[in-house]
Amino acid sequence: MAFDDGSCQYEHGMAQVDNYQLTFNSVLQRSWTMSEPTHDLLYRVSFEDRQQHSINVELWLFAESTFSLIFPVWTPGSYMIREYTRNIESVGATAHLERFGPAQATVRLARQGKNRWQGAVERPTQICVSYRLYCREMTVRTNWVERDFASLSGAATFPFVDRVDQPAQIELDLPADWPHVATPLPRIQDDSHKTLFRAETYHEVVDSPIVCGNLQQRQFEVAGGQHYLVNVGGEGLWDLDRAARDTARIVAGHQDFWGCQPYPHYWFINLATGGRGGLEHDNSTLLMCAPHAMRSRESYVDWLGLVSHEFFHTWNIRRLRPRPLMNYDYEREQFLEELWIAEGITSYFDDLALKRLGLCTVEEYLSRLSKTIDTVQSAPGRLVQTLRDSSWDAWTKLYRPDENSRNSRISYYSKGALVSWLLDVELQRATNGEVALDDVVRELGRRHQSSGYSQDDFDQIVVELAGAEVANWLGEQLANAAELDYTPALQWLGLSFEQPTAVDAADGPGAWLGCETKGEQIARVSCVLRGTPAAEAGLNVGDEILGLNGYRVHPDQLENRIREFEPGDEVQLLLARRHKLMSLDVCLGSAPESNWQLTFDPQAQQPAIAMRERWLKGAGDSTYRG
Repeated sequence: MAFDDGSCQYEHGMAQVDNYQLTFNSVLQRSWTMSEPTHDLLYRVSFEDRQQHSINVELWLFAESTFSLIFPVWTPGSYMIREYTRNIESVGATAHLERFGPAQATVRLARQGKNRWQGAVERPTQICVSYRLYCREMTVRTNWVERDFASLSGAATFPFVDRVDQPAQIELDLPADWPHVATPLPRIQDDSHKTLFRAETYHEVVDSPIVCGNLQQRQFEVAGGQHYLVNVGGEGLWDLDRAARDTARIVAGHQDFWGCQPYPHYWFINLATGGRGGLEHDNSTLLMCAPHAMRSRESYVDWLGLVSHEFFHTWNIRRLRPRPLMNYDYEREQFLEELWIAEGITSYFDDLALKRLGLCTVEEYLSRLSKTIDTVQSAPGRLVQTLRDSSWDAWTKLYRPDENSRNSRISYYSKGALVSWLLDVELQRATNGEVALDDVVRELGRRHQSSGYSQDDFDQIVVELAGAEVANWLGEQLANAAELDYTPALQWLGLSFEQPTAVDAADGPGAWLGCETKGEQIARVSCVLRGTPAAEAGLNVGDEILGLNGYRVHPDQLENRIREFEPGDEVQLLLARRHKLMSLDVCLGSAPESNWQLTFDPQAQQPAIAMRERWLKGAGDSTYRG
């Protein structure tokens, strides 16, 4: 199956990885030869101040009169205004008769808002804009530069000039001990440690992370396409051969799901330097994980889930986009209500793919789905914010969590994944297993890859494939902040939630306070959940809990001390609030239901068992199999 408009470059059946190729290959061995267009933008980056976490950038451009220098304020895939110009230390410009020639005059750059500068010249000339950039924020959407390596985000590093369709080149002046560069940009020249890349438009600049240093790399082939797994950090802790083999299976599975390979080559750039996260791009993804992520089974499956999630985005959000994101506006927010489709559906299929491809067990997959259920069910915000509003509010809320976030918000990632799962089941129930969410997503791609889609477009496909009743059900899940009903899905798939053992039931949960604390020496309240004994008693975020019923209580003892009481018991807390000692009377309660661990229902009948097996294996047009 391939998208009908022919936009995918390669059409194939089940991708074969039996003849999996794995080689060491320096990035610098791969080069292209192209002539240099006269008026391309040229960004020149030097790293002589890398130990001060700074880079120096020159931007060479040809100006005929006035020109505007425009820095993005956000990057696609991460929906928050990030104010990248806060890291610029200085900006200056000079005029030159020819590129790289001596400066003839200083060009004044006038500020035009927080992210714009404007310059003017009397006659056509070459301009060199120079600035120093501080790079010490290690995320997949910002910049990090140090002695050992650099990771650069296009939006956080490079401005555009007047328009976004102008070709550009990027020259890296690399330190002698940095032999490698990982980026999906095509290389057009290597000269000693200076390396030149080309982007057809500014969009490609933003879409192409750059990581350089002494990198570890594996190369593998799937369905004729070259793929690269590059690691920074984790030396001696990673089995890159195994990681590359498992990544190749994910590549093959997702290509088979979508029916095409829409890129010339693909880069998985993995920063095993701490933290977690990923950012999708057309021909690459930048990943972050702990250096020891391969040292435990759980953390490695987490990493595989991250790889699966970001690679699924190669289609769902990069090439199949909500209509508001068809043309990026790098200077302001682009609000949309379809992020539950872009991120929630991706968050559903990322782990399900691991099971279908044999990269995790049934038990591991159900455990991961159970954690998502627990995350949503333990957040009071699920009854406050709708899934549609969660998407719209991403720009102002999702990336700015605070002590009240769990009370007032819900994530379109986690709840979106659960609604996707429940929608998958509703589609199957309405069609007796003939239609699944796989089919809806692929049909959305066939129809709307070139035009972009809206929620109405998605709903229309649901109506056509499964009926208006399913579409109406979906509309209620998106528009209402109500409890999700898992019963139909459990019955259809022969699943149930585990019941407490006899010993657990006899012990009981004990009493419950309903707050979260942080601190090794003092239990400082970090979150007070809405509707809990702590909230009713007036416990505040920032309060330090020092004692319980007249006795000192250590932070690691607080929960167990509370559990020694019964629900309904009254206790007295000794607090320090803004350095003032005070006491607070609290009537303890019962902890809410938290038994969300999925398991096979021993009472399930054969039809449900058959549907469960089909769901876990994959069905529909695709031959997506483990």
